Amino acid sequence: MLGIMFKAEIRGTLTVNGRRATSKTLAKITGAPIAKISKCLKELEGHDVFSYLDDGTIICRRMFRGSGRKDQISQIRSDAGKKGAEKRWQKNGKKMAKMAASSSTSSSTATSSSKNILYQKEFDELYKAYPETNKRDYCLVKFKALCKQKKLDLFKRVTNGYLQFLEHKRVHENFPQRAMNLSTWMNNWEGDKEKYEGFKYEAPL
Repeated sequence: MLGIMFKAEIRGTLTVNGRRATSKTLAKITGAPIAKISKCLKELEGHDVFSYLDDGTIICRRMFRGSGRKDQISQIRSDAGKKGAEKRWQKNGKKMAKMAASSSTSSSTATSSSKNILYQKEFDELYKAYPETNKRDYCLVKFKALCKQKKLDLFKRVTNGYLQFLEHKRVHENFPQRAMNLSTWMNNWEGDKEKYEGFKYEAPL
C-alpha cells in the first residue's frame, strides 16, 4: 500500500491511475483473496494506521502532508495548470452563482408547452455550466421535478457552494477532487445541502 501511495499521482493517496483503490483492486495487485484484504484493512484501520479523505480514499498521513513538496504536486500546481483550472472553475462558479441569484420566471398561467420551453432553456444553462455532465435525458427529468417542487433556486445555491468547495479543496488542500457527474449530484444534493449551501471559495492571498 505504501508503494502504491508513493507512486500515486497525488502522493500519499491509495489510488491507481487516479482512481481510489478498493479491496478488489488490492486483491488483484497482491493476488490475495478479497476477504483477506478486507480483514487486513480493518485491522490497520483499527490501529489508526491510515486516514480517509472525504471521498473515502485511504491516505498515509505523513506522506500526504508532505506531498505538496513533491514533484507530482508541483507539476499539478504548475503555473499554467493552476491558471487554467482557476479560470475554468471561476467561469463555472460565476455561471452557477448567476443562475442561483436569478428569480424563477415561470408563471402559474403558462401553458404546458411554454413551461417545457422554459425548463429546457434553464436546463441547458445548467448542463453547460456544470463541469461533469452525463445522462442528459435523465438529468432533464430530475430538473423538471425540481422546478415543479419549487426547489430549483435552492438546488442552484447548493450546487454553486459544492463547486466552490471543490475549488477550495484543490487550492488549499492540494486535492484536485473531481465533481460528481451531474446525474449523481442531482440524486444526492439534498443530503449535502447544509454542508454546501452558502459555501464560498476564498483565494489564497
